[in-house]
Amino acid sequence: MWYYAPDPVVLGDETGFAAPRTCEECLDRFLYGLWWESTGAVETLLGYGAAALPALCRGLVSPSAEVRWRAALALGRLGDPRPTPGLCRTLRDPEPAVRAGAAEALGMLADPRGLAPLVAAADDSGGVVRAAVTQALGRYDRETVLPLVLRLLWDPEPEVQARAAAALAHLEEVSAIPALCELLSSASVVAAVAAARALGCLKGGHAVGEQGLRALMVALRAGPEYLSCAAADALVAIGGPAVPGLCRVLDHVDGTSRIRVAQVLQEMAIRNPAIALRAALPVLARRSRRWLGESAAGRILYRDTIHWIEVATASRADLPLPTRPPDIERTQLPVVERA
Repeated sequence: MWYYAPDPVVLGDETGFAAPRTCEECLDRFLYGLWWESTGAVETLLGYGAAALPALCRGLVSPSAEVRWRAALALGRLGDPRPTPGLCRTLRDPEPAVRAGAAEALGMLADPRGLAPLVAAADDSGGVVRAAVTQALGRYDRETVLPLVLRLLWDPEPEVQARAAAALAHLEEVSAIPALCELLSSASVVAAVAAARALGCLKGGHAVGEQGLRALMVALRAGPEYLSCAAADALVAIGGPAVPGLCRVLDHVDGTSRIRVAQVLQEMAIRNPAIALRAALPVLARRSRRWLGESAAGRILYRDTIHWIEVATASRADLPLPTRPPDIERTQLPVVERA
């Protein structure tokens, strides 16, 4: 059923809404109906495609700011680039919400004609508009928009900073890692959480390097709860490269921080046991005596554990294995480093 209602209803009874029979009726519901009617009609409206364009373009100049905002967002979702000039003009609308809707729509369309107006709108007085512009810029050519997105990373509005961090992750801009690490210590939790998520997304989490890993571990241990959770998610996404550092951190934290680190390691092992275990081998080797004791039984347990980890990961060409299990008689058990 197309319609929306707070409670389940049967189409055609006295509490439901009759389904629109024509494109014009659907447009009327979407542009001028109550919010639940508009929500229910939008999917049906999008099904009409190009037939809905003329009325939606007229909606951009409606006396009602809400109608203009609805029309702008619908034009973006339709994906047809022909309304781009009208949406560019709407970036000068007197209402910030309408300007933000137009910027969001231009980002959905990513038409080259919309880039220059979006760049001009990056200095809009409304923070909600700058946030929408920043998000839209992430859909355009990387080389063209990168300097502006980097500048918006330090906008006074936290939401703009958060959108800029997300745009940098979408653009896969590795050179922004130092700036994102600095943003992790921002007074705004919204911006810091976005920076943590961006670090976890950059090239699938494989490009953050030592600087990014250290910053995320600090946020995991000492940040507020929301930031700590975001840093944990980012470290899980990074995977194997983060494991040795996390194991080392376990020696220097206690209480809640230790639990957080352990939970991250657990989630990594659940997602990819082979990589997580193999990456942990150096730390296990260095700490085996303290963890398992000096007894022969402890050394045998360590040897058998390493052996079965090696067997489980033997099919991984990128994880080199020793030619034989560690010699339990040696005073210093071997450290197996990754290539």
